[in-house]
Amino acid sequence: MSRIAIITADIEITGDGVADYSRLLSAEMVRQGHEVLLIGLMQKSGQWIRFLPENSEYQINRELQWNDRIESVRQTIERFNPDFISFQYVCFSFGRYGMPLTIGRDIRRIAGKRAVELMSHELWTGISRPADFKTYLLGMLQQWNYRRFLTHLRPDVVHVSNPAYVRLLERIGHKATVLPLFGNIPVNEKKDEWLANQQGVIAFLIFGSIHPEWSPEPLLPMIIAFARRLNRKPVIISAGSQGRGVAVWQAMVVKYQNEIAFHALGRMDAESVSALMNAADYGIATSPLSLIGKSGTAAAMLEHDMPVIVTRDEPCFAVGTVEPTEGFSRFIRPDNSFATQMQLEMQRPRKPASRLPDVAKSVVEEMID
Repeated sequence: MSRIAIITADIEITGDGVADYSRLLSAEMVRQGHEVLLIGLMQKSGQWIRFLPENSEYQINRELQWNDRIESVRQTIERFNPDFISFQYVCFSFGRYGMPLTIGRDIRRIAGKRAVELMSHELWTGISRPADFKTYLLGMLQQWNYRRFLTHLRPDVVHVSNPAYVRLLERIGHKATVLPLFGNIPVNEKKDEWLANQQGVIAFLIFGSIHPEWSPEPLLPMIIAFARRLNRKPVIISAGSQGRGVAVWQAMVVKYQNEIAFHALGRMDAESVSALMNAADYGIATSPLSLIGKSGTAAAMLEHDMPVIVTRDEPCFAVGTVEPTEGFSRFIRPDNSFATQMQLEMQRPRKPASRLPDVAKSVVEEMID
């Protein structure tokens, strides 16, 4: 059994993917027999330090100012005495412009001489092309700050979610390895009853935020043509918050409503989303292919063994197009083989499985070894 402290910005369920990731990872580590201290450094309300299994010994004042909060966390870490610290990092969670100037030094102060695993869910903005000059400039500043962050933190292990980030870090003189993302929706065997009972339809699921840069063309005309071949009616379902892509959804509903049935279901509980994934025929991802590994929603669809359509093949700034890591290779692309790929995936039996247990186990083994 190990003791592990997981530190991130927020640990409440607020739609923050990294908060969901941290809570699921903590729960799985506890299930595997470890003790976990879960800390949300930026959380403004609620319980921001949790000891799992539950123990009130580690409750401290949530109203503390930043420096006092860091010191209280440092003292709490000293009492808990973890074997290592896992820091779950997204730059914008710690600063409005994604440049938290003291965070590396602060986490090292908390950790002392203990080993630190850094999981960088994102590096800096402007990685995907195209990016306007303002985004490019902000990305360059964030990149400078990220290098400074690594210098101060001195992590023993750096994990990222996709090979594109590995290459970007290599360019600035740092090593990282890919830790595949697990889905943010626990896998179950239920199927959504309404969708499963629909006759003569072919169902596509968009889960979570729709990237505003994503375009429905040429995919939707290809979906319409494929459905006609099968003599079925295409249905596109949106589950979860659409985020800044709500205008994209509204536009494609107006344009294609006579040929496709659209259903926006909004936020749903995890069990209902899992049931939808088990019943839908295909998933649609709006993230670019090179960075698909950092998408918790894409990971959830893949864990449910859904065939996932990816239409964006934009290169990453400075490293070009990078193929996803192993385990993310079952994507359908809107090219000349689209109909063939769709047909093959429709016939393939599904074997849903969560990668969370393996991810939790590998982190502990790598840090304790």
